[in-house]
Amino acid sequence: RFLWLSRGLGDVYKRQIPNCATCRDARTCTQCAVGYALVGGRCKACPSGCDDCGVDPARCLRCASFHVLDRGTGRCVPF
Repeated sequence: RFLWLSRGLGDVYKRQIPNCATCRDARTCTQCAVGYALVGGRCKACPSGCDDCGVDPARCLRCASFHVLDRGTGRCVPF
């Protein structure tokens, strides 16, 4: 019963924090959805074409399909 309650509250919290995949409570995200960076418990959008930008939403670490990383700018460009 406790596991169900915890899971239920987690689902409610995720809906309250946009683009959050896993959260600790109603105000703190611990893991963001693909394409978003975790910054201060919130999810910030990564640059266009980016799947993972770690904790810096301005620089990409891993590009989406059909994109290549420009290491100088940290942006993903289509190829």
